[in-house]
Amino acid sequence: MQQVSAPITTSFSSRSGVSLSEFRASHAAISSMRLSGQVGQLTVDISYESGRFSISSRAHSGPNTLPRGLTHDEVLALQHALQGESIQSVPGEEITALDAFSRYLSLADETQPSGRFDNTVFGDIQLDDRGTIKGSMRIGIDVVAILLDAHGDVTVATQVIVMRKPGAFEPLSRSDQMSLAVALEKFIATSQPNPNPLWVQVLNDLS
Repeated sequence: MQQVSAPITTSFSSRSGVSLSEFRASHAAISSMRLSGQVGQLTVDISYESGRFSISSRAHSGPNTLPRGLTHDEVLALQHALQGESIQSVPGEEITALDAFSRYLSLADETQPSGRFDNTVFGDIQLDDRGTIKGSMRIGIDVVAILLDAHGDVTVATQVIVMRKPGAFEPLSRSDQMSLAVALEKFIATSQPNPNPLWVQVLNDLS
């Protein structure tokens, strides 16, 4: 995802002895944001972190659904909705925050890896009698995932470790596919001994 960069100057010196009077920034970015709202009877939370948009929802006082990545179509739909919302006031929030969220949505680029699978550890993988590949993964420290590759159609179900029920299998956006491919390429290239060739098949199906 493209990040917002702008020349910024300051006029103070730090106590560490570094003079900042001629400082010119070369990079500026918002690392995380959160947007909450309503869709019918549902309360929807949308977050942006590490280059990725995710969504969860809840009905009334019920529990939140597991966060999942926004699809490209959902990004476009939300961007369209916010174009109307951005001229209105947002209770308890500054309008600039909503504008920033809308701008980052407009910069969402499906041609770049999302980063969703950057910290993935790949586990067991097997082929069932229907020709479907099923593999296990751990994403970060608190999310486990199951990958299904049904004759080239790759879907992933995730589950936060502290919760009992896994989420549904979801198709991956193009940027998530690229993120998973990058992680798999690194895993295959660095594994000793060589990994199960089924992981190579999954990588081929992602390309």
